[in-house]
Amino acid sequence: MRLRYMELRNYRKFREARIEFPDGVVAIVGNNGTGKTTILEAVTWALFGNASSVVRDNKEGVVSFGAAPGEECSVVLEFDLGEDSYRLARTMKVKSLKTDASLEVNGKLLATGDTDVTKAIVSKLGMDHQAFFVSVFTKQKDLNALANLKPAERKTLVLRMLRVDFLDKVIKSIDADANNAKREAEGLSSLLRDGSGQDKLKVIKEEERASAEALKEITAGSSRLQTDRKAAVERTLEAKGLWEEEEERYRQDVALERRQTGARAGLQAMHESLGKLEKEVLELQALRGSLPELEAREKEYREAKDAAERHAVLRESFLKRQRTEEDLAARTGELVSLKAEAEQAAKEMSALPDIESSLATVEANLNETRELISSISAQARVAESEAARLRTEIRTSKIKAEEISKLGEDSNCPTCQRRMGAQYTDLLRRYQEEQKALEDGASLQDEVRKGLMEQRSRSEQRKEVLEARRSKLLSQSRLRASLEERARKARQSLVITQDRVDSLRKGLDVLGPVDYDARAHETARRRAAELEPSHLELNRALAKMERLPLAQDEKARMLTAVGNEEETLRAASQERRALGFDMKALLQKKKEHEEARENEERLAHEIIRAEGEQRRLSSEIDSLRRRAEELEGLRTKHSALTRELETLSRLSQVMRGFKENVISRIVPTLSDVSSDLLSQLTEGKYGGMRLDENYQMWLYDQGGEFRLERFSGGEVDLANLCLRLAISRMIMERSGNQMNFLVLDEIFGSQDQLRKRSILETLGQLQKQFRQILLITHIEDVKDNVSAVLRIQEKEDGSSTAVLED
Repeated sequence: MRLRYMELRNYRKFREARIEFPDGVVAIVGNNGTGKTTILEAVTWALFGNASSVVRDNKEGVVSFGAAPGEECSVVLEFDLGEDSYRLARTMKVKSLKTDASLEVNGKLLATGDTDVTKAIVSKLGMDHQAFFVSVFTKQKDLNALANLKPAERKTLVLRMLRVDFLDKVIKSIDADANNAKREAEGLSSLLRDGSGQDKLKVIKEEERASAEALKEITAGSSRLQTDRKAAVERTLEAKGLWEEEEERYRQDVALERRQTGARAGLQAMHESLGKLEKEVLELQALRGSLPELEAREKEYREAKDAAERHAVLRESFLKRQRTEEDLAARTGELVSLKAEAEQAAKEMSALPDIESSLATVEANLNETRELISSISAQARVAESEAARLRTEIRTSKIKAEEISKLGEDSNCPTCQRRMGAQYTDLLRRYQEEQKALEDGASLQDEVRKGLMEQRSRSEQRKEVLEARRSKLLSQSRLRASLEERARKARQSLVITQDRVDSLRKGLDVLGPVDYDARAHETARRRAAELEPSHLELNRALAKMERLPLAQDEKARMLTAVGNEEETLRAASQERRALGFDMKALLQKKKEHEEARENEERLAHEIIRAEGEQRRLSSEIDSLRRRAEELEGLRTKHSALTRELETLSRLSQVMRGFKENVISRIVPTLSDVSSDLLSQLTEGKYGGMRLDENYQMWLYDQGGEFRLERFSGGEVDLANLCLRLAISRMIMERSGNQMNFLVLDEIFGSQDQLRKRSILETLGQLQKQFRQILLITHIEDVKDNVSAVLRIQEKEDGSSTAVLED
């Protein structure tokens, strides 16, 4: 694989960048945090998308800060693989984070869509994103891990980098499947035997045979019960017919008895009613003799009643005229009061000055003052915030200066790990100058805030004076509005009251003079009250006399009804004697019917029990057959699991042997490749290196073999770099594709200048295996020993640019 060209848009720190990748050793140079490693992260994101090991935090972190919601984050990558030319484009919406991709091979579209393109890349490269990282990327922390780990831990790390540990997962999976098959087979074996160890299938077959014989016997007994029940039903129907005939005679006897009882009760009630009617007729005939005297007193009552009603009408007119005159006098006085109130309100309004223009001027000045206070407050807050920010930067600068001061002149830079030397004093001086500038700025902001606060205090005093003046003018305005409302209401009430006075005077003219005699009225009313009892007595007597002819007719009809009811009683008595019903005969017929029905029900219940037992036995037989089928299935499954367990056990042994074979071939291969690289990098100073079976590293020095711990940090880093490159080569060879580029991220560590040059020269020699070697570093002096420099610089807006320098 060889990179040719990449285009970035809104990817992390790069708002827009176009990069060409030449062959040879290319140094990616820039300060820390400018985005050097981001260049290679963009390559892996284009190839494998949003895999967890590709994006550092989450998908949102891939998008450049400040990108508009309607924009896209995109990477276009062009590369060669084998004899084919590829163009890969992967995009992600800034707002929805929806990802899309397309892959072209030799100008023809091969795949589209985020997932499908990633699958196509994995298929073409022969490795996923994890294998790609291990084979292509080499970082200082990987070399540190190889150097600091114990031999056993180093072995684990190397096997994991080569993905040999995947065989452990396969073996564990096979063992887990074997254990599951064993447990399941043991569980099935326990299901095929009962508690006493007998074969459940044989026991169930015997139970099925016994249930079938019992079902045959019950079926024969049920047939006999059906015959007996049929005869019992016929006997029940015959007994029921005889009992129902006797029941009908009983109902007829009861009906006749009720007719007798009703006739006797009716006769008794009729005789009582007849006596009451005879008494009522006699009383009404006596009342008819007293009517002439009552009618004479009725005439006198009506004359007194009419006189009292005439006097009542005159009294109402008199009282109405009296109320009207009193209301007229009150309304006339109210007119005088309303006129005086209207005149007083007009007089008070004329004494008030014109305040509308003064109030408008005060309102305008007050609003202007409030806006000025708000503006001053905002400026003061800005000055206070700026002073706080500057003091925060002062504290940060002091902390950094203290850290540098504690490290001392002979320590390494915490950023680049290089010895500070003469830079130590310059750093401390720059931090002091920076702190003084920040303190001056903070003091200036404090002075600005103090002046603003004094100006605000003066404005607040002016606001209070204007608010007091405004309050006074508003009070006068409210008083004027109140007086205008009083005058308006007084004028309105004058009109209403005058209309009322005119209406009352017209009413008095219509009534005219009224001649009412209260004494005559009282005399007529008292006489009518004295005669009212005789009037009521006459009305009651006349009402009762209307009843006399009706009572005489009712008496005649009652005599006829008594004769008819006596005839009904005689006829009912004769019919009952002719029926001759006997209660003992009814009870006997009922008893015979109940005995026949109970016998029928007993047989029916026995049939139901027999049928239920038949169903139970049939269900039991079906259940036993199903259980037998299940056990047959379990027995078949148990045999299959036994065979599967044997297969998995053999497969586990084969995989363990295969793993040991792979591991046994890894150590010699890594030793040979890393030994050749070490000899080249040291120009033959060291004869090579070797990994023993425990992954302990040994170096050949002057004909002797020594453990790696004997040598200095530079030699240790160099040996680990050789081992790391050997691992990458093995992964590439295993993938089946020649990965023609390699990424080395800050690998120099503690190497001196001579060793750095030697490493760079060796990297140039490695171009036979790696056509492109991308070297990420913040060390500027490597540019003379590389084919090209890709410089990463940060702009003022925080974004970065990439410029290729020959």
